[in-house]
Amino acid sequence: TSMSGLMHPLGEVVPGAKIQIVEGIGTAWTVWAAGDGLPVVAFGWGNVARVATEWRQRDSAAQIGILPDVGKEENAAKIAATVGASVACMPAGWPNNADLNDLAQREGMDAVRAVLASAAPPPAPEPRIHPLANFLSFDLTPRAPSWVLDGVIEEGVVVIAGMRGIGKTTTIAPLSLVAAGLHAFGDPMAPKAWRHVIYLTEHAAQVFRVLAGLVRFGGLGISEADVAERFHVVSTVRMQPEDVVSVASEYMAKFARVHRGVTLRPLVVFDTWSASFALESENDNSETGRAVACLKQRFEDMPVWIVAHMAKTAQGRSDVVNLSARGAGALEADTIQNLYLVHEGEGEDAKRFLSLKGKKRFEPKHGDEFEIESHHASVEALDAWGDTERTELRWNTLKPVAANRHTLKAEAKANEAKEAQTQLRAAILSRLDIARMTGEPL
Repeated sequence: TSMSGLMHPLGEVVPGAKIQIVEGIGTAWTVWAAGDGLPVVAFGWGNVARVATEWRQRDSAAQIGILPDVGKEENAAKIAATVGASVACMPAGWPNNADLNDLAQREGMDAVRAVLASAAPPPAPEPRIHPLANFLSFDLTPRAPSWVLDGVIEEGVVVIAGMRGIGKTTTIAPLSLVAAGLHAFGDPMAPKAWRHVIYLTEHAAQVFRVLAGLVRFGGLGISEADVAERFHVVSTVRMQPEDVVSVASEYMAKFARVHRGVTLRPLVVFDTWSASFALESENDNSETGRAVACLKQRFEDMPVWIVAHMAKTAQGRSDVVNLSARGAGALEADTIQNLYLVHEGEGEDAKRFLSLKGKKRFEPKHGDEFEIESHHASVEALDAWGDTERTELRWNTLKPVAANRHTLKAEAKANEAKEAQTQLRAAILSRLDIARMTGEPL
């Protein structure tokens, strides 16, 4: 039989009297024996709010007290604030679910009466300022952008989209290491101060292989101890956006650091968007906009990189203006910066680039494109049975491109035409020389 809505007072009900709402019969008997108010049994904590609300509706003058078991104090305070009641809590040091009956058996009724006498209304909540009434101080002092990577990626929610097979993880994992201060000497993207990186991935083994290649064989002088301290890999779980952002306080408590008075919030990388956020339809602008809003408004202002797949209609294009991430347009429209991993050319002439030509709010310091350089190392590795086998470790690094891809392509064509013209001129001159020496007609 359901107990929902049930209650039972242990005595006569008098209007305006003092009542004590308790969870179970044992606690009710203890309160009755202490002689401090009329105990009312709610038959389970799930009924307490319902009983308190109904009692207040019946008797506006009643002095309502709520006596929570250990572990339910916070919820009791919320109920009390809603109905205008007081709360009396168990002494510190008792385990979860301990109640006044346990206290009476171990320490006697005087201890119970002391708890009942300590009853007090919950503290009044802090006045809440409506988010749209939080007016900012007027300030015309020029402010430089807050960088994750100097002159390349700003703080905020950023989308990095790439075509299938272009090497998103092998490029973005090393790129995020730069934010952690782990990079080649003189890297133009290096931030003024490092921050922790939290890398959420659907393929943790691949991320560790990328790190192993870069750190052990990249020749950059990166310390394995520094990587272990600053770079934190998490196997991502597909969750609702509200559940994803609920981890924010834990990330901030563990990994926010202060340098020269500036709080450096950890960089959080979602590799990939679809593996981390459970949306009924990735093409729904309302759902996608809600997810991005959660990251912007409820993720403790941590910088976020969203790794996304390129739209199918964009596969193979080299014109960045026409590129877009897969899914609803809100993913790119609601974020502060959009970057693209693209390729140019075929076969031996193929090159890959990270392009900053998408949406942004600043002028890049190092050009608007970086060429992706691939690296690999062939090493002996252990398999699941402890046997060794040869395996390849692959990782990518970036270098600024002096001119954009289209300029480079045009220059390459011009150079080819110039070379062909030079060869043709040489061939004509050679033929003229032969004709002069032999008397043969041209």
